Amino acid sequence: MLSYMKLKYLGETNERIAQAGLETIFEMSARILLAFVCVATSFPQMRTALADDIDPVINRLKVTQKEKGEFETTQQYEARQKSGFDPNKQLVFKVIDSQGFHYGARFEYDADGRAMKLSMESGMEPGLFGIHERPLMLDSKHVIRSRIKHVGKTAFGVTMPYTASIENWYGVVVREPFPAWLESFSQTVRGEAHRFEFSIPMSVSEAKATKPFLAVQVLGTIENPEIYHEEVNTTATLDSPFENSIGQDYVEFKWQELHIVDSRTGKAIQSFKEPRAVAAK
Repeated sequence: MLSYMKLKYLGETNERIAQAGLETIFEMSARILLAFVCVATSFPQMRTALADDIDPVINRLKVTQKEKGEFETTQQYEARQKSGFDPNKQLVFKVIDSQGFHYGARFEYDADGRAMKLSMESGMEPGLFGIHERPLMLDSKHVIRSRIKHVGKTAFGVTMPYTASIENWYGVVVREPFPAWLESFSQTVRGEAHRFEFSIPMSVSEAKATKPFLAVQVLGTIENPEIYHEEVNTTATLDSPFENSIGQDYVEFKWQELHIVDSRTGKAIQSFKEPRAVAAK
């Protein structure tokens, strides 16, 4: 079942299509304030400049989960299971702007407080994907496979133009318990949902100049190769002349660090992570 935010996203997106045609989903960005539990550091440019493309990662994981084939030896089967999954490999995924409708991140400037605000909120309803709590879901990629205009007829013979779309969403699921560094930014909204809010002092002029180019990346590992998958199909009606076929694939993610980068240079502006323990002398 779709969450309220997803249904709201479909309605808002379809309305935009009707008014302005195909739109591009822009990558989001933000900058954040250092909390006492976190350490802000410069992140190596080589690592932040190139984020991992999430759909090939998910597709490789899907291959590992296929059952043993009739003509596949046990050795081949075990090798295939290991080939696409490494629980120790660190991955960097971008987080796209949720635009207030989907799962992801959103940022805006607080002129009164002279600070750039970044918020990440769970829009996922308990029970989706068989997960009973309300984890944080972050979208990393949105792909529109096709969008075609058609003319059809209703059951009553009324001619009706409609738009048929095929699209995919890819992202990560961060389940509780959240890491300590992330909990320091956590607050509960509407009784159950989690929201993580970050802010960083910034002048108005700096915010105007940098906001369009800020980007958010998350670094972590995939410890569980299970894919959370859902297919959503909606039928066109007179009130909503849109036929949507949406595939959703999310992978469980152990979130270790959050990085804010300048998309123009690929350089990290600030990073947040668990502080390193100081060895006793």
